[in-house]
Amino acid sequence: MLRIKRREGRRSVFARFVICFLLAFVLLAVAWGHLMPGYNKLVAFVAGSAFRVVEMDDVTLLQARGDELWVERRDKNGLLEDFSYFDPYIYFGLVPLLALLAAIPGPGLMRRSRRALLGLALMFLIHVVYVVGSVEMTYAAVGLRSVSEGGRHVLDWAQIFLRILWQAAPVLIVALLGMDFWRDRLLVLRDLSRTGRGKTTEENSNKLGRVLTRRIP
Repeated sequence: MLRIKRREGRRSVFARFVICFLLAFVLLAVAWGHLMPGYNKLVAFVAGSAFRVVEMDDVTLLQARGDELWVERRDKNGLLEDFSYFDPYIYFGLVPLLALLAAIPGPGLMRRSRRALLGLALMFLIHVVYVVGSVEMTYAAVGLRSVSEGGRHVLDWAQIFLRILWQAAPVLIVALLGMDFWRDRLLVLRDLSRTGRGKTTEENSNKLGRVLTRRIP
């Protein structure tokens, strides 16, 4: 009987999580098409300002053209030329990130909103770092920045690390912001498996119920 209730409790939490995630994902995916150009402009503005800090020669300018982010570079005569661009795929993790954060159980609209805003801010920072880092490392790779022989080896690893960080960022942020929730549930399920034989069905069920409804800070 106890095992049945445990399984039902786990299935119930997982089912609610999946349903909330799918609903949030669909709604966000529909809204994202309208919000992307504005988000793209904000990334262009902040990352463009970052280039003026990291570059001594100040040769890079970013332009948001719809859902594409274009990189322009000044030549020796001061004329701007298109150098490369980022397509909308650069923001691929934003919708799943917000949908996962919305699906993590926890009462209170304000708490969920704060968690979503924090996740959005962290993802935005990752996007800015990725844009600036990618462009500067591309300059070095094609010879527009002087790099020593040893520096090229470091550059290769830095490019790999930056791409992994960009791709893994949504999962890492969700794991960070939902750490308390999932940690507590794993701990209580472990404790129940260890002590279930020595406790009554009612005691274990009550303990599981308390943790499943625990408020998230």
